[in-house]
Amino acid sequence: MLAAAGAFGCATAASPPTVPVVAESSVRPGINDPYVQPDALDKFTRVLEAETREVAQHRDAIVNAIGLRRGMVVADIGAGTGLFVTEIAKQVGKRGQVFAVDIVPVFLERIRERAEADGLTNVTTIQGEEKGTALEPVSVDLAFMCDTYHHIEFPQTYMRSLFRTLRPGATLVLIDFERGTELLPTLPASLKRSHSPTAGSHGPSLDCNERKAERWLQSG
Repeated sequence: MLAAAGAFGCATAASPPTVPVVAESSVRPGINDPYVQPDALDKFTRVLEAETREVAQHRDAIVNAIGLRRGMVVADIGAGTGLFVTEIAKQVGKRGQVFAVDIVPVFLERIRERAEADGLTNVTTIQGEEKGTALEPVSVDLAFMCDTYHHIEFPQTYMRSLFRTLRPGATLVLIDFERGTELLPTLPASLKRSHSPTAGSHGPSLDCNERKAERWLQSG
């Protein structure tokens, strides 16, 4: 299950946090190997955009709940085949920008095709890395991670990279499956919870599990 029984975090960064650099081993070696197989694009387009997938069912409610505004710069981290990209791009408008970040080149090509088909000129695809976003520092107003965190092999290193991209006052939105507290991110103490939006009575609750959110935000 997502959001209502799972993990959703909103955080505001006063400044890019300083986190000690430590060597880190992969916490889930090979988890992303299926995405580089020859049939990955067709297979995972069906999987990631299936109407039976919970986040696909509630895509519009989620997009409406995360606090998007015209002119924002948004990074969709682990954008996949672009389930959320085009809707986010429409919400931030022509003055806004969406960076679609993924480590799978064929997924990024799919996103470029979708954006072109929808006439969206504010979508830029970014070839991410397993240990970093490949985004410029202090460049993002809102970072969005949906069903992505548990695919990060080097979470401390990657999240350090992600935090560096956040502008002062930026928001991090994290939605993931509940698979046990060992997979939840540890956010630096310099980050604080700003708000917990809700999708409304007809969508998933996005006010999340407050106790878990507080543990993330008080850790580090």
